[in-house]
Amino acid sequence: MNKFIKYITASSLWVCWVALFSQGIAQAQTPIGFSVAGATVLEKDTFTIAVTADSLLTGKNVYSYRFGLSFNADYLEFLNIDSVGQVLQNWGMPTFSNKTRGKIVIAGAGSAALAGNGKMFYLKFRAIRGGGTYVSNIAGESYLNEGQPALTVKDGYINAQYLSYPDIYHDSYQLFIGEEAQMYVNGGTSPFVFSIVDTSVAVISNQTMVKAKGPGITKAFVTDSKKLVSYTTGNIDVRAIRLRVMRSSAWPGETFYVPVKIEIAPGTKVYSGYFEITHNGNVQGIKGNITNGDFDLSLQRNAAPTVTKVSFASAGGITGSGILCYVGFNAINSGNHWLVFTMHCLMKNCLLFNMMNM
Repeated sequence: MNKFIKYITASSLWVCWVALFSQGIAQAQTPIGFSVAGATVLEKDTFTIAVTADSLLTGKNVYSYRFGLSFNADYLEFLNIDSVGQVLQNWGMPTFSNKTRGKIVIAGAGSAALAGNGKMFYLKFRAIRGGGTYVSNIAGESYLNEGQPALTVKDGYINAQYLSYPDIYHDSYQLFIGEEAQMYVNGGTSPFVFSIVDTSVAVISNQTMVKAKGPGITKAFVTDSKKLVSYTTGNIDVRAIRLRVMRSSAWPGETFYVPVKIEIAPGTKVYSGYFEITHNGNVQGIKGNITNGDFDLSLQRNAAPTVTKVSFASAGGITGSGILCYVGFNAINSGNHWLVFTMHCLMKNCLLFNMMNM
């Protein structure tokens, strides 16, 4: 009987020892969990996210740590380590390296083992653009001490929402000196302020209109209440000279003359120029058939089946507005037919506004 009791006692002790040993191994092999916080921010925002010890560090004999984290550098810019949390209060600020684009390595050590759990440190980022990216653990570059105890790191997802930028329309304007055009804006946050890059070319009139001031090219831009700025993708093109074909009428088979009007802004003088007018086969240009209008000019005209070419010159220069010349055509068929300027070159740039039908 005593022998039987001894066997029972020995067996019980063995079972207890195995249970305690297995529990110790399991505890030793359980990784210490960390996590990187996620965030939802606005494009261009500066923000912080925490790296947290989710597991209890007490009794784990952690005297140093190293975290390697990666992110998409097209979306985020790492700025600095902002501060430390409660877990690292006695260790102070960690050191970091961000020499590689889209990667941060953070490291720290202390003379006393870490204890407790909670926030370790806060990373400061700037959202470069709208969109999402993970701040992810780099396997093999994150460890505690020299590799023990093991750790796991949960990734954090950053969602940067797009800002509503103001957008000017129309994107381009062609104006004669003194003319105005209305500008509009989509998106952004009111109130809006319109501005001009080169105010020698154009200025803002009545808060939302662009007014042509002098010949040249410039751009407009708008600023909203959040100081977001948007420029026109095209140009404000201001000209001091413009040509237009005046409306004319004729019966089929008749010869008729089309007035070409020129307008010259004050302070500008034109000495010579060249232009082309294209048309369909329902009208036919007449070679050499051209007469002077309101100015004393030397005129030359050449006609092809669907294009008429005109050049002119003045000894003293011309100013003001008036009929530059009358260009002769034959009417072939009835109907409305367009005469269109396709090329124009003057000593000073001209701007073509109207292509009148006939």
